[in-house]
Amino acid sequence: MKEPGKTAWGKYFFYPVAETGGLDQRKAVRVNHPVNFPTATKSSVTEEAIPPLRSRVTAVVAVAATYAYFLVFAQFGLLHAMGEVLGAHHDWLRPAMAVMGGAGIVGSVAMGWAYHEQRRRGLMGAGFLVAGFAAVLVMVVRTPGAFLVVAGLTGGATGWVTVGLAAQLARETGGRQLGLCLGIGTGLAYALCNLPPVFAGDAKTQAMVGLGAAAVGWRAVRAFAQPGEPEGATGFDYSVRGGVLWILLLLALVAFDSAAFYLIQHTPELKAVTWTGGAQLVANAGVHLIAGVLAGFALNLRRVAGVALVAMAGLLGAVVLMGRGLGSPGALLYAAAVSGYSTLLVYYPARSGRVQWAVLVYAVAGWIGSALGIGLAENLRNVPVAMMFALGLLVVGLLGVRRRLMSGPRVQ
Repeated sequence: MKEPGKTAWGKYFFYPVAETGGLDQRKAVRVNHPVNFPTATKSSVTEEAIPPLRSRVTAVVAVAATYAYFLVFAQFGLLHAMGEVLGAHHDWLRPAMAVMGGAGIVGSVAMGWAYHEQRRRGLMGAGFLVAGFAAVLVMVVRTPGAFLVVAGLTGGATGWVTVGLAAQLARETGGRQLGLCLGIGTGLAYALCNLPPVFAGDAKTQAMVGLGAAAVGWRAVRAFAQPGEPEGATGFDYSVRGGVLWILLLLALVAFDSAAFYLIQHTPELKAVTWTGGAQLVANAGVHLIAGVLAGFALNLRRVAGVALVAMAGLLGAVVLMGRGLGSPGALLYAAAVSGYSTLLVYYPARSGRVQWAVLVYAVAGWIGSALGIGLAENLRNVPVAMMFALGLLVVGLLGVRRRLMSGPRVQ
């Protein structure tokens, strides 16, 4: 027989009561009764909690694998495979990008609908399995329709995984270490993708890297072990007005990056002095890693606006340098800025601890912002400095509005 207080009903009816020692003692017992504190029995991850090192390393690996899959396979491997099979000047690039973007939005929303605490690891694992299947499939398909199917699987899996991962990261890293873990994972992914054998590899090599990233990501999320729901951040940044400002700000950063990188990769003169040659690619990789770690440190200190402002300034500076023929230093500055804002792109929704924020950020700022940037740059031959400065002024203006509207407490 269980002892009094050890059963579900016992804690209510057999909770120790005061002896006949006095009225004050009885009052104290009633005030401190567990019935008056229902949240005390609810498992949660506090902001100050620091999970074990193994948990934080697993989170870093998951972030790095997700970014590596997207950067190497979704942005390059799939498109290279289409070029090798369909010809260098095929007409299926735009349809494939549209399918991938639309599927990315659908995947993001679907994960927001399907996400459940008890199934989070299984859901994430399924997303990585689909991502890996797409990387295998691209090596055998030979028709435009089949490539569109691969594009849909790639976009849907990426949207699904990014939303689910952002909803889980705070519990695995702890709030105080979230920024640094994201910075390391983001920097590592960008560094890997800029290494000469990967960046300059053929379609099969990049597909194999994508498959490896999906396998590593699957193993990492299956090892997520921290119980309880994270205490989501509060304050102005996670109010309705704050959320609108941050989504618009991140959309501007993503659009800027997408437009600039599209032009760099499709302008032979720019590409030759920015992303060509082993020494330049290794330097870009090193800067990506260092900048990601520094951005993570800054985000640990809650310098979210500072990271956004420095990233935009870096992007603008890189565009100016490239426009003046200083492609090599411009590429390094660009790499630093991209790692900074990419870390912020994960940090903002992950900090909330709520899957709905991740859906909004990645569906709107991520996928729509990327499509908007590529659409703006598609018919241009040079980096439009005036347009880039307009986007920069938009970011500065949004940060100014944020500062003015912050009547409530800052996110601590």
